[in-house]
Amino acid sequence: MPLSNQYNYFANHELTLLVTLFSSQLACWLFKLVKSYC
Repeated sequence: MPLSNQYNYFANHELTLLVTLFSSQLACWLFKLVKSYC
């Protein structure tokens, strides 16, 4: 496997991880917001 492909794979993997973490934080925040209104 070429080095650039390997780098792209790791970069994409890290980006996916960041997006997953961010979206779960966002979902948690929205849930708290909704809960405070109910």
